Amino acid sequence: MLSQIFTFALGAASVFFFYENSFLIALVLFTWFLSRLFGYSLTKMFEGIGHSEVERQSNISIELKMNVAAILNHDSVSSLFDKLKSGKKPIWRKNAEFKFADKKAWVEQIVENYKKKYKNDNDYTDEKSGVRYVWESVKYNIKNNILWENGQVDFSDSITHEIFIPYEYAEDKEDGFFQDISEGIRIRFLVVNGMIKVQIGNFSKETSPQIYRDGLAVYKTWETITTFSLMYVFQGLPTNYLNLSMYATDSYKKLLSNDPSKDFTKDWKELNAEIANYNYLKTQFAIDSSVSGKFLEIYKKFNGKSLKYLGEEKFIDPYKRKDDDTYYEPGWMKDNSIHYLNNYLSVSIADYKDQKEKNEKYYYTDYHEETP
Repeated sequence: MLSQIFTFALGAASVFFFYENSFLIALVLFTWFLSRLFGYSLTKMFEGIGHSEVERQSNISIELKMNVAAILNHDSVSSLFDKLKSGKKPIWRKNAEFKFADKKAWVEQIVENYKKKYKNDNDYTDEKSGVRYVWESVKYNIKNNILWENGQVDFSDSITHEIFIPYEYAEDKEDGFFQDISEGIRIRFLVVNGMIKVQIGNFSKETSPQIYRDGLAVYKTWETITTFSLMYVFQGLPTNYLNLSMYATDSYKKLLSNDPSKDFTKDWKELNAEIANYNYLKTQFAIDSSVSGKFLEIYKKFNGKSLKYLGEEKFIDPYKRKDDDTYYEPGWMKDNSIHYLNNYLSVSIADYKDQKEKNEKYYYTDYHEETP
């Protein structure tokens, strides 16, 4: 309680000094007020200074694949099928008959519609696991903090990709701007708050898996199928591509559901503390490749969280070596790359920022220097 009183006293003091034309004092007090209100650690923020130069030198390749077949067989799609099958208006289109009584046949038809619409024949089933893979693949490049998607500059500066698969496909029919869940299903991946999420939607109120609040309803429009803990696994991505948003935190959703017992900024404060540590790891490793002390302490925490999240989401590294992710150094820092996949998502990231130096040392030369 005293801490909250002190925080708001700082805010009031900053306003007072502003009207007294003591702008420098007002700025310092206001910055301190914001840091306490939203959970920023000023010390950690200043420790991370220098990461902007690291980001300017970024040269990263990211390939993301989502398995359309496995996503459509997820339990959340079963729930959608049951609601569409019920025929209640306005869930299903007016004067249209829902033709499928069997979910398996319905999913199979949607997969075929996807393959036809997006001209993708990359369809195979793993004999050992029995998992069917129909990959929707997108490749991103980040060069000098400019984002490229499949070879084209992406001015949204956001790693996100969405497809719309109609329940009934016609080759000569184009997607309408307002096509919703009654006409087809949307599948997307996006990076938000340092995580890669694979989701389905865009749900209406009638098909939503969760209503946060009745009356003037607030409801879930996207259902998350799987989450990849990007910021804990790979600390080389420029911070702005982590797409930080307080509105995408779980504690903010408590506010939407009228739960006054929770601090709706709790997750946001914790995330900002993690981002400060993220910037420190990224910047410190670029400055000094030796890892010890504070770097090691922060990395151990990140590594522990990455193993936890990867285990929960059943991600594996198909190229993992026995000495990867040792207690003293992340595997990605050795060869500047990571590879992970589960049934729904495949993530491959390569960081080429050191390639120029390696070429200068090994490729461009015409001699070999033996080392003892």
